Amino acid sequence: MLDSLAQATSSAEKTQLTLSIAEELQQSNWERTVHYLNIAKEIAQNSKDDKLIAEAYEAAGDIYSNKDALDIALENYIKAYEYYENKKPSQRFRLENLSLIHI
Repeated sequence: MLDSLAQATSSAEKTQLTLSIAEELQQSNWERTVHYLNIAKEIAQNSKDDKLIAEAYEAAGDIYSNKDALDIALENYIKAYEYYENKKPSQRFRLENLSLIHI
Protein backbone atom coordinates (compact mmCIF):
# COMPACT_ATOMS: atom_id res chain seq x y z
CA MET A 1 0.00 0.00 0.00
CA LEU A 2 2.86 2.38 0.66
CA ASP A 3 3.92 2.12 -2.98
CA SER A 4 0.39 2.98 -4.05
CA LEU A 5 0.39 5.94 -1.68
CA ALA A 6 3.62 7.25 -3.17
CA GLN A 7 2.07 7.07 -6.65
CA ALA A 8 -1.32 8.56 -5.74
CA THR A 9 -2.02 11.89 -7.36
CA SER A 10 -5.38 13.06 -6.03
CA SER A 11 -6.11 14.11 -2.46
CA ALA A 12 -9.04 11.69 -2.34
CA GLU A 13 -6.85 8.77 -3.37
CA LYS A 14 -4.09 9.73 -0.93
CA THR A 15 -6.59 10.13 1.91
CA GLN A 16 -8.27 6.78 1.23
CA LEU A 17 -4.95 4.93 0.97
CA THR A 18 -3.64 6.54 4.15
CA LEU A 19 -6.83 5.58 5.99
CA SER A 20 -6.51 2.03 4.67
CA ILE A 21 -2.97 1.85 6.01
CA ALA A 22 -4.17 3.12 9.41
CA GLU A 23 -6.94 0.53 9.43
CA GLU A 24 -4.49 -2.27 8.64
CA LEU A 25 -2.15 -1.18 11.42
CA GLN A 26 -4.73 -0.64 14.17
CA GLN A 27 -4.25 -4.07 15.73
CA SER A 28 -0.47 -4.30 15.45
CA ASN A 29 0.96 -0.79 15.81
CA TRP A 30 -1.23 1.84 17.45
CA GLU A 31 1.37 4.65 17.25
CA ARG A 32 1.67 4.25 13.48
CA THR A 33 -2.11 4.02 13.21
CA VAL A 34 -2.48 7.42 14.88
CA HIS A 35 0.31 8.80 12.68
CA TYR A 36 -1.48 7.71 9.50
CA LEU A 37 -4.85 8.97 10.78
CA ASN A 38 -3.31 12.39 11.31
CA ILE A 39 -1.76 12.34 7.84
CA ALA A 40 -5.10 11.39 6.28
CA LYS A 41 -6.91 14.20 8.09
CA GLU A 42 -4.22 16.69 7.07
CA ILE A 43 -4.38 15.66 3.40
CA ALA A 44 -8.17 15.91 3.47
CA GLN A 45 -8.11 19.34 5.14
CA ASN A 46 -5.60 20.65 2.62
CA SER A 47 -7.91 19.51 -0.18
CA LYS A 48 -10.69 21.86 1.05
CA ASP A 49 -13.19 19.14 0.05
CA ASP A 50 -15.85 19.00 2.78
CA LYS A 51 -16.94 15.47 1.86
CA LEU A 52 -13.38 14.15 1.94
CA ILE A 53 -12.68 15.89 5.25
CA ALA A 54 -15.84 14.44 6.79
CA GLU A 55 -14.96 10.96 5.51
CA ALA A 56 -11.48 11.20 7.05
CA TYR A 57 -12.88 12.24 10.42
CA GLU A 58 -15.56 9.54 10.28
CA ALA A 59 -12.95 6.86 9.53
CA ALA A 60 -10.78 8.16 12.37
CA GLY A 61 -13.81 8.02 14.66
CA ASP A 62 -14.43 4.42 13.65
CA ILE A 63 -10.85 3.40 14.37
CA TYR A 64 -10.80 5.16 17.75
CA SER A 65 -14.15 3.59 18.58
CA ASN A 66 -12.75 0.14 17.76
CA LYS A 67 -9.94 0.89 20.22
CA ASP A 68 -12.50 1.94 22.88
CA ALA A 69 -11.12 5.48 22.88
CA LEU A 70 -14.68 6.75 22.84
CA ASP A 71 -13.92 10.33 23.82
CA ILE A 72 -11.55 10.74 20.87
CA ALA A 73 -13.97 8.85 18.60
CA LEU A 74 -16.72 11.28 19.57
CA GLU A 75 -14.48 14.29 18.84
CA ASN A 76 -13.82 12.93 15.36
CA TYR A 77 -17.49 12.14 14.69
CA ILE A 78 -18.47 15.65 15.77
CA LYS A 79 -15.85 17.20 13.48
CA ALA A 80 -17.17 15.05 10.62
CA TYR A 81 -20.71 16.17 11.36
CA GLU A 82 -19.72 19.84 11.40
CA TYR A 83 -18.86 19.62 7.71
CA TYR A 84 -22.40 18.50 6.94
CA GLU A 85 -24.61 20.25 9.47
CA ASN A 86 -25.33 23.21 7.17
CA LYS A 87 -26.00 21.09 4.08
CA LYS A 88 -29.40 20.06 2.77
CA PRO A 89 -30.88 17.10 4.67
CA SER A 90 -30.28 14.82 1.67
CA GLN A 91 -26.56 15.65 1.79
CA ARG A 92 -26.05 15.43 5.53
CA PHE A 93 -23.66 13.01 7.02
CA ARG A 94 -25.20 9.97 8.70
CA LEU A 95 -23.53 9.14 11.97
CA GLU A 96 -24.76 5.62 12.58
CA ASN A 97 -21.78 4.84 14.77
CA LEU A 98 -22.46 7.79 17.06
CA SER A 99 -25.39 5.90 18.55
CA LEU A 100 -22.88 3.45 20.01
CA ILE A 101 -21.33 6.13 22.15
CA HIS A 102 -23.10 6.98 25.37
CA ILE A 103 -22.12 10.11 27.18
